[in-house]
Amino acid sequence: MLRVVIIDDEELSKRGIRQLVESKPDQFVVVGEASNGEQGLRMIKEKMPNLVITDIRMPYMDGLEMLNSINAIGGDIKTIIVSGHDNFEYAQRAIRMGAIDYILKPVRIKEFLTILDRVSRQYGDLQR
Repeated sequence: MLRVVIIDDEELSKRGIRQLVESKPDQFVVVGEASNGEQGLRMIKEKMPNLVITDIRMPYMDGLEMLNSINAIGGDIKTIIVSGHDNFEYAQRAIRMGAIDYILKPVRIKEFLTILDRVSRQYGDLQR
């Protein structure tokens, strides 16, 4: 089972993402949530999740800064960026920094579940 941390300063968005992740209980478990990048980074260091789902624009530390810090931690932590900003430059930077996907809010359920399935398969392939 893959451990997930969700980081978003919008409670409604965080709740919706959590429900989608929890709709796949045989593959994922949410081990923590945070409302800003600094809290999120502390939680990531503590919980060492397999997957981080994060907003890009948050107080104290944005998603790109956090992604850079996650890369410095090491390990095989996958990241999905969820953003209300349709900004190609953000998406491009996130992918270059190792994010596995960049999706726009409001999150489309089918698209998000497909991404979760892809993450699950990637970890399954690594464990073989």
